Amino acid sequence: MKRTPHSWATRRKMSEARKKAWADPEVRARMSEASKKALADPEVRARMSEARKKALADPEVRARMSEASKKALADPEVRARMSVNIKRAKRGCVVEVPKWVPSALVDDYLDVAGSHGEEAAASFVRQLKREMEARQ
Repeated sequence: MKRTPHSWATRRKMSEARKKAWADPEVRARMSEASKKALADPEVRARMSEARKKALADPEVRARMSEASKKALADPEVRARMSVNIKRAKRGCVVEVPKWVPSALVDDYLDVAGSHGEEAAASFVRQLKREMEARQ
């Protein structure tokens, strides 16, 4: 389908509106709850699973996904976030690691957060960051 300048302008407007909405914590919370509720329904999960299987059976879809993954993984920030998420998953951790935590200190943050809570972990990592910066 060929896009007209009007359709591109509409897409851009909709994209900007979506980004603005997702920046609002209340909107994110509502969407999260709606998603959790939908995913709790076995019929919805089954439909989503079938749609995913059908899409992944298409070589064009797989090729686009592969290219998108390669492009994302080339970005050091994306790789760092993925590393954090993998570490969290391996530990069965429900703690969200703040973006300001350096990748070198993620393990320390997760260890302390798991045993003493997120506030203690943040305090501990801040202290470690100060010590690291003082040595440089």
